[in-house]
Amino acid sequence: MLNNKGFSLVELLVATGIASVLLVMASRHTAFFYSALLKVQHTVAIEAEFQALQHVITAHLEQAGFLQQAISTQLAVSYANLPSVDISRFGTEALNSCFTFSYDQNSDGVITLTPNEFLGFRLRDHAIEYSVANRNCSQTHWHDLTDTNDIHISEFSITPLNPSSWGMTYEIYVKGSSSVISGISASTTFIVEVANVQ
Repeated sequence: MLNNKGFSLVELLVATGIASVLLVMASRHTAFFYSALLKVQHTVAIEAEFQALQHVITAHLEQAGFLQQAISTQLAVSYANLPSVDISRFGTEALNSCFTFSYDQNSDGVITLTPNEFLGFRLRDHAIEYSVANRNCSQTHWHDLTDTNDIHISEFSITPLNPSSWGMTYEIYVKGSSSVISGISASTTFIVEVANVQ
C-alpha cells in the first residue's frame, strides 16, 4: 500500500507526462499555424507584386503612341499611320513575352531619349524587366522589375485583341511562384486599352 508521498509522486509523474504531451501537441500546432501563416503572407505578397506590375504596365502601355499635336493634326492622322506596340521575345523565352513602345511623356511633341520615352517590358530568366535607353527585345541592359529572390515568373505574355478605328486592346498574362516557399503560385490577367496605336 502506497503512502501519501507515493501518491504524490505518481500524480506528479502522471501530471508531468500529460503536460509533456500537451506541450508537444501545442508545439506542433504552433509550427503548423506558423507555416500556414507564412504561406498566406507569401501568397499575399505575390498578389501584391502582381497588382503593382499591373499598375506600372497599364500606366505606361495605355499611353503608347501618344504624341502631343495640334487638334487639326490629330484629326488628320489616319488609322493606318498610327504607331504600333512591337511584340517579340528575348532569346529563347516564350513568344509574345516582350513588348516595346514609345510615347510623349513630357508632351513636347517629340519622342526623345532625354527623358527616355522609349519603354518596354519583357520576361527574361524568370524576371520581368523594363527597358531603358531605347532597347529592343533582343538587347541586353534592361532592368529587373521583379526580384527572382522573392518571385519566380514562369509566364508573361501580351496578346493583341479587338483592333478598331480608335486603337487596340491588349491582354497581359502573368504567372509566378514564390522563390521562398515551394507550392505557392498565382497568376493574373488584365486588359489594357490603348487608343493611340494600331
